[in-house]
Amino acid sequence: MSHVLKLTDDELAYCRELGVKRHMAKHPSFREKSVVPTKQLYAGESHVLGILGEYAYHKVTGSKIDECIYQRGDAGYDFEEDGSKIEVKVSTYGPVGTELKIPKKEYEERKPDQYVLVYVNKNNLKDVTVLGKISRKTFDKKKREKQYGPRYPVNYIVGAEDLDALDF
Repeated sequence: MSHVLKLTDDELAYCRELGVKRHMAKHPSFREKSVVPTKQLYAGESHVLGILGEYAYHKVTGSKIDECIYQRGDAGYDFEEDGSKIEVKVSTYGPVGTELKIPKKEYEERKPDQYVLVYVNKNNLKDVTVLGKISRKTFDKKKREKQYGPRYPVNYIVGAEDLDALDF
């Protein structure tokens, strides 16, 4: 079961502020680095979207959000609960046909125990849906390769229909 959330103006402002701080903490050569050039609407947009996903998970689970600012990225996961490392991934494509995608290189380098997929409506950032979770072990069994374009990285993906509900 998905968890559909409607964030308040204050919650959105908090996420924007934290996302922009995380973005600006990176060295310009690192923070502007992207395999595929994308047009961002404002500085730090990708970090803000990530924080929106983390905030949604926090709001649904009560887990403490990490407010630390890192110069080169976090430890490879966003939350730790009962010894389980959880990575929140955000998609702005959907809500139908949303995929949990992890770049192949990232999948090989980072090893969280679980992934959580959150859909963020890019046209209204207050509309956020926590779609579900999947263990790394199950992801590994169900994943398939997908490359979204000739110069895009190879990703491992599963569809939102492959996710389990967050159980509370």
